[in-house]
Amino acid sequence: MRTSKQEYFGSEALAFARELRKTRVVSDSWVTEYVDPRTGEVWILDYPNSEHQGGGPPRLRLKSNRT
Repeated sequence: MRTSKQEYFGSEALAFARELRKTRVVSDSWVTEYVDPRTGEVWILDYPNSEHQGGGPPRLRLKSNRT
């Protein structure tokens, strides 16, 4: 799935994350880092509304390009 979007929310974020390779988990802050094996882009999955139950909806955002 190639895209020009730089941020996804909710179920769309989780669906896109399934296409990526997990590289790091920071469990105390609910942050997971992924890399797109096709493009080298680094993506961050987090829960920016931590005041909501369960952290609120997930957000997947483009961090950088590894290459």
